[in-house]
Amino acid sequence: MNHTTTSPVAPEGFIQAMDALQPDLPAEYFDGPSETGDGWRIETVFTVERGVEFELVPLNGGYSLGVLSASQALEAGTALARLATKYA
Repeated sequence: MNHTTTSPVAPEGFIQAMDALQPDLPAEYFDGPSETGDGWRIETVFTVERGVEFELVPLNGGYSLGVLSASQALEAGTALARLATKYA
């Protein structure tokens, strides 16, 4: 059986991250574009195994507070929908 290895191909706009523990080696994921709004940020990551993933990150200690206001949540949801549509 003949096996070939292919390089992972990330979507346009993603760049290969560097390994935090071994900075001279590339990491196994790619950083993508992010969106930032009032009190939140959406980070985008691509891996070959899982594809494109999004993470909503509260800013200014939001993890300890645990909530966004209704207007912040609507704004973040709109931005997330826009990113998800682009990379679907």
